Amino acid sequence: MVDIMTYNLRTQIITVATDLFMKQGYVATSTRQIASILNVTQPAIYHHFKNKEEIFLEVISQFAVEIGSDLNTILIKQQSKKDCLLEMALYLRDKHKMNFTLMMNDLQHSVSKKTNSSIFSVWSENYFNPFIRYFESIEKFIIPELSTVVVSQHFLRILSSYISVSYSNDVLDTIKIEDMINIFLRGITNHYFNQLT
Repeated sequence: MVDIMTYNLRTQIITVATDLFMKQGYVATSTRQIASILNVTQPAIYHHFKNKEEIFLEVISQFAVEIGSDLNTILIKQQSKKDCLLEMALYLRDKHKMNFTLMMNDLQHSVSKKTNSSIFSVWSENYFNPFIRYFESIEKFIIPELSTVVVSQHFLRILSSYISVSYSNDVLDTIKIEDMINIFLRGITNHYFNQLT
């Protein structure tokens, strides 16, 4: 039988930690801060998680799996290829409220290689692979010199500036995500762009 109070505290830890990690990054977030917000002791947190790194891995895993599922749902909808990519991008922009650059820096410099590898695997499956599948679906229109993996990497790198909390809404309002997608698709498909709309 599951102890409801224990389950609720674990869920609350993940909820608070998700908010903190997404806003301020791994390094700036502490288990003391999480405990303070929840009005519990640090040992109560350590009853559920061995350390902050384990909380971080759980947060990223849960968040990524949800996003991967939603991206794959968008992929199978009946709509134009251009609209599909736009919907995927807008979904990430609206759902992925975090400082992407800070997260990448934290992964490279602040967590163990084992955790970094686990997070990279989860990220690849749930963020990267849906975009590879998207670009594979239009591969016949893509300039032959470009692989779907390279195209996906570049698209996500550009998209990261739109999903980072470090950018103000004023900046996003002047550089519309729809314009970026039009420019990107025109660039990789050349004269086949009209077949994607």
